[in-house]
Amino acid sequence: MITATLAINPTEARWKSAMAKVLNLFGVLASLVLITSISFEALTNAAFTGDTVYTRIQLGVCLYFCWTFSCC
Repeated sequence: MITATLAINPTEARWKSAMAKVLNLFGVLASLVLITSISFEALTNAAFTGDTVYTRIQLGVCLYFCWTFSCC
């Protein structure tokens, strides 16, 4: 049985690991911003009506998550 092993460059592995950590951190921060904006809109009784700050934040967070999933 023949198995192929791929040589992994240590510098590349460290770079990918660091990038994954940064993207995870941004993902957590984006989620917190989204939760905060939802709470603010709900508590000010302007929840989800028309073009609100929440919808713009939601678009930004969704685009970020789509970009993150496509990168990793």
